[in-house]
Amino acid sequence: MVIIGVLGALILFSAGCTQQSDSVEAVTDAKVEKDVIQAYGMVKSREVKNLVIEFPSSIKNINVSEGQVVKKDEILIEMDMTQYEKLITQKEEEVKISEMELKNLIGENESIKKQINASKSEIESIKSTLEIKKKMYNNNTDTNIAKLQGEISNAEKLLSIALDKMNSTKKLFESGSISKDEFILVQSEYDKCDIELRNLKLSLEGHKYTLKEEIESLRLRVNQKSAEIDKMQQSLEGNSIEIKKAQINMLKTEINEMKEKSLKSYIKDNCIVCDFDSGVISDINCKNGDIINQNNGVAYIVNLDKIYIEGDVEEEFIKDVKVGASVAIIPDVDRSIEYTGKVTKIMGMATQKNGDTTIAIEVEIVGTAEHLSYGYSVDLKISKNK
Repeated sequence: MVIIGVLGALILFSAGCTQQSDSVEAVTDAKVEKDVIQAYGMVKSREVKNLVIEFPSSIKNINVSEGQVVKKDEILIEMDMTQYEKLITQKEEEVKISEMELKNLIGENESIKKQINASKSEIESIKSTLEIKKKMYNNNTDTNIAKLQGEISNAEKLLSIALDKMNSTKKLFESGSISKDEFILVQSEYDKCDIELRNLKLSLEGHKYTLKEEIESLRLRVNQKSAEIDKMQQSLEGNSIEIKKAQINMLKTEINEMKEKSLKSYIKDNCIVCDFDSGVISDINCKNGDIINQNNGVAYIVNLDKIYIEGDVEEEFIKDVKVGASVAIIPDVDRSIEYTGKVTKIMGMATQKNGDTTIAIEVEIVGTAEHLSYGYSVDLKISKNK
C-alpha cells in the first residue's frame, strides 16, 4: 500500500510538472507570435533600366534571354549602326560645305567693304570739288570767268570811247566837216568794239554754262556713288555672315546631339552591354533583324545590387510596424534560409488586394542574400520592437 501510495504521488507530481511545462511553452509561443507581424513580400530593385536606342539602327543578334543573369560589360545585343553613322557623316559634310561658304562670304564681304570705303572716299573727294566749283560759280572766282570779266570791263570802256567818238564824228559829218569815209571808218571801229564785247559776253556765258554743267555732273556722280554704296550695303545684308554662322552652329549642335545618343553607359562598339556589376534581363522587346527608328526600348535590365523587399502589411497590424524595425526574411525558394532586414519606409496610403486592405512597406536587406533575386517571393516576420 505504501508503494502504491508513493507511485501515485510520483504520478501526480509528474503530471503536475508536465502541465506546468506545457503552460510555459504555450506562454512562450504566444509571446513570439505577439512580438512579430507576418507579411508577404516580393524582391524588387531600386534600379530597373530601360535600354533605349535613340538613333536609327537594326538588331543583328540578341545574345541573352529573359531572366538571364549578366555581368558588367557582357554583350547583350549586337547592332548595325551603319545608317546612324552615315547620317552623322552627312551632317559633318554639310558643316564642311557651310564653312567653305562662310569663308567665301567673309572674303566677298571684305571685298565689298573695301569697295564701299573706296566709294565713300571718292564721294568725299567729289563733294569737296563740288563745293569749290559752286563757290567759283556763285562768286565768279573761276580763273577764266574772272579773266573774261576783266576783258569785258575793258571792252565796255573801249566801246564807250568808240561810241563817244562815233557820236562826235557823226556831228562833224553832218556839219560837213569830215567826209563820209572818215565817218564810216570811225563807225566801223565802234562796230568792231561792239562785236568784241558781245563775243566776250558770249564766251563768259559759255564758261559759266560749262562750270554749271560740271557742278551738275559732280552732283550726279555723288548720287550715283551713294546708290552704289546702298546697293553694296544691301548685298552685305543679303550675304549675312551671322546667318551662315548660325546655320553652322545649328548643324554642329545637331551632330553633337546625334553623337550623344550613342554615348550611353550601356552602348559600346555597336553593342548594348550590361552596365551593372550584376543584373538580370527582365524583358526583351525586339528580335533579330528589327529596324530601330528612334526612342525604342529594346530591353529592360534589373540592377541586382540594389534589390530590396516590398511587403504588404494588413491594415490592422500596420500601427505596430515602425521604420527601423528588424525583419526576418524567409524566401519561398528555400524556407530553411532566413535573411535579416530592416523596415526603411512605410507608405502613406493603403491599397486593396484580393479583398484585403494592405499598406506597402520597404525592407532593406542587411548583408548578402545569395538566394534572393528579382521577383522572388518571401515571407516577412517584422519585429514589433526595433
